[in-house]
Amino acid sequence: MPKPTEVFPEEIIPGWRLAAEGALPLEDVPAGASRGWGATWTRDEAWIWAEVVTIGDISQAEILLSEVAGSLDAYEEDRIGDEGVKLTHGLSGLILHVFRVGPSLVLVGSLARGPEQAPSPEAVRQAALVLASRLPYQGTAVASGAVVWPSRTSATAGGTPIEVEVELQGPGGTSAGTLTLRVYVSFLGESGGICRYRLAFHLARVALRDVPGDGPLRGPLDLFLAGSADLPCGRLTFLTPEIAHLKPGEERVFDEPGPLLGELDCALPCWQSNLPVNLNIVLRDSDDDLLDLLGAFVLALGKADPRAAPLWEVVDYLIGLYGVQGGNPSDPIRTAEVWRGTTLGGAQVERSLTLGTGAVKLEFSGTLVIAGSCTRVGTNVIHCRVPEGATGTLTLTAKRTPAGTVNIRAESLPPGWPPFGVKSGWGEISATYTFTVPGGTAGRRFELRFRAWTAGLAGELELWVILDVVPREGIGGEPTADFNQSTVEERGRKA
Repeated sequence: MPKPTEVFPEEIIPGWRLAAEGALPLEDVPAGASRGWGATWTRDEAWIWAEVVTIGDISQAEILLSEVAGSLDAYEEDRIGDEGVKLTHGLSGLILHVFRVGPSLVLVGSLARGPEQAPSPEAVRQAALVLASRLPYQGTAVASGAVVWPSRTSATAGGTPIEVEVELQGPGGTSAGTLTLRVYVSFLGESGGICRYRLAFHLARVALRDVPGDGPLRGPLDLFLAGSADLPCGRLTFLTPEIAHLKPGEERVFDEPGPLLGELDCALPCWQSNLPVNLNIVLRDSDDDLLDLLGAFVLALGKADPRAAPLWEVVDYLIGLYGVQGGNPSDPIRTAEVWRGTTLGGAQVERSLTLGTGAVKLEFSGTLVIAGSCTRVGTNVIHCRVPEGATGTLTLTAKRTPAGTVNIRAESLPPGWPPFGVKSGWGEISATYTFTVPGGTAGRRFELRFRAWTAGLAGELELWVILDVVPREGIGGEPTADFNQSTVEERGRKA
């Protein structure tokens, strides 16, 4: 493939040196285009960028320019080449020239983190004029590489989530896509039969179906959500920044936990196992003309020349700074309309969250009083040297949160020792096991194992006592040894 030196010089204007260049993948140029090229020039943490797309003939190029201009919210006529327009992004100080030279459509713009670093409008216009003078250029485009759109929103959560799927309806009842939410349930505590939970709503997946595209040269749709979740214990509202960038027919599955929509604390009777929730959600496409065109270009050029890939960090920073600002407004759907965009689909549905085994905590502890010496060799294991004939008292306690039936039993006892029946109770129970080490057993080892269990918890907790018997001489005192075990179950998974 020939290097496009005829179009992209090493120095576009004095002081601005070529930083990246390449043929744009065919999937990133408009339908009907025969080829596309891109390049950037840099100076002092600022860039001038250019995209050149060649169409089959002049009339098609005229149509393409008309379509691009028609997708813009505001622009001014700007005569570079045969015809063109100019966009100004006042907050960031960035500008963009879009113009046609014969059968080629050209974009020349600026990029910087802040207006104080941005290239001057005069410098960008001069670069556009230089590029216009070097067209037309004939080359060949190739497709290469891949790119993943990043998400700026992240959060942490634990346990196994409840997944809620919502079908989005577009205009006229068409299917716009599907949203899947992850709801994490965390148990906070219990008092007087009232359990407190924290519900964290995250986005798990978004899939687009029959929705309109974003227009030529603008890349994927820039998606954000607005909506509310109404529960008996309160109302959660959310407005996200841009959380996914997809073309119609594509989907994005987020790694757990996914972008956080919001959290809500709920106080409910501990017996309540199902929690109704009414969801009202809209999915919108954000339209920031200059940043859309800029972002699509940077991603396309990054496939052709890896040197351009880091520029996405700058674009992503600008989108976060000047794009949709997330939050929890009182009327999120109306607030979402403050930002220019298109509503792709929405849903008003009722779902039920199952809390019955949403967050169960079980604690199992023991205290052993016996003559001799004891060492705790694990969180749930006690190893003691005890004299033959010594009497020991083991007190066991099991506690379930939230309150529910909890049980203790002896899993294993030495033959001939006193039995220990199953002990059951509500919330928290204690049981005592008293034994005497048989005489004449010096040199032997005895093991005692006890287990606790409860509904809603996978598996059982175990406490283990190991007794090494020694002659009575030289052993005295009654040491107290404590040991315990606890676990938390989040919807069937041990944490």
